[in-house]
Amino acid sequence: FDVWYLMEPDSYPRRNFWLDSLVDEIRAAAPFAVLGSKYDGEAWNYFHNQLSTDVLHHINGNGVYNLTDHILLGMISELEAEANTTFNAVPFDLRLS
Repeated sequence: FDVWYLMEPDSYPRRNFWLDSLVDEIRAAAPFAVLGSKYDGEAWNYFHNQLSTDVLHHINGNGVYNLTDHILLGMISELEAEANTTFNAVPFDLRLS
């Protein structure tokens, strides 16, 4: 497979043919390393100005990862190399941001 789609367990499709729409977006956006959107909910409204840049700009967890992209493969290699360090405690989506 060239791409991998991560859909968080608390997410659910809200319209019919959502996967067809996603495939169309993937084709239109190629090439890319990671295809996703930033968090756009209301949970952070009261402390938005206190959040770090990596938190503000990380994708919302639902994303398409291009497993043939050299940038993403480099990031994966870095995550693997740091697996036994304190960096491993940081969620991967924040590390990628």
